[in-house]
Amino acid sequence: MARVRRSLRGRSTLGAIFTNASSPGYDNQAFGIDTSLWLSPNLRLTGFASATRGSTVDRAAAAHQVALD
Repeated sequence: MARVRRSLRGRSTLGAIFTNASSPGYDNQAFGIDTSLWLSPNLRLTGFASATRGSTVDRAAAAHQVALD
């Protein structure tokens, strides 16, 4: 598993994650990115995208979200 997160211009952040699990006959990965971007002192854009895949599922699964506060 690995997770990184970087600060961008003060309060803004950008991050990523990756996990991997495997053994004979089994393989699974999950990965994603996320962000929190302050566009002004009172306006923030947040979001994430993530996905999983593996040998024991028929297809990959994904999720995402974007929000403006």
